[in-house]
Amino acid sequence: KLFSSYEVVIKWYEDIHRNNELKIKLKQFIVNRLKKNFEYLKIPITKNDVWASFVNEDEFQEYGYGYNNKTSFKYLIDHTFYRPRDIILLFKDISSKNYSLPLSKNNINDLIGNYSQDIIKELYNEMSIAFTKNEIDRIFGVLENLSKLQKPLFSYNEIEKALLNQSLVNASEIIDT
Repeated sequence: KLFSSYEVVIKWYEDIHRNNELKIKLKQFIVNRLKKNFEYLKIPITKNDVWASFVNEDEFQEYGYGYNNKTSFKYLIDHTFYRPRDIILLFKDISSKNYSLPLSKNNINDLIGNYSQDIIKELYNEMSIAFTKNEIDRIFGVLENLSKLQKPLFSYNEIEKALLNQSLVNASEIIDT
C-alpha cells in the first residue's frame, strides 16, 4: 500500500491475556458491539455473558479445553487478520441467515467460509493493481498448493520456488509486494 510506511500498528489481540479473554481488546470491542445489538434488538442475554449467549461455547469444549485447545473466540479470530473490521465482515450476513442463538460451531464455520470468500475478493482486487488476472490466478494456485502441504510456515526460498514452478518469473517481486 502507498502509505504503509506511515501506518501505526494496533495490536488488537494480546496473547498474554489468552487465559482471560475479557482483557483482550478485540474481544472487548466485539462484546461491546454485541451488547448494544442485543439491547437494540431486545434479544435476552440467556447465559452468563453476551458472548456465551451469542456463540455456543459448549460445542467448542467437546474436545477438552476448546476446539484444538481453543475457545470459540480464539477459533473464530484465528480465521481472520485479528482486526475489528474482519469480525464485522465475518458477521455481516448473519441477519440474512436462519440461525438461532447461540450460534453453533457449524454456523460459525459457515460464516467463516463466507468471510474467506469475501477476503479472497478483496485480495484479488488489491493485487489487480500490480498483476494481471492470469498472474493472480497462478499466485492463488501456488498458495492453494502450498496450503495442501499443511505446514505452518514456508521459507522465502520455498515460496519463490513454487512461484517459479508456475512460470511466474517475477517471483521475488510478487513476494515483496
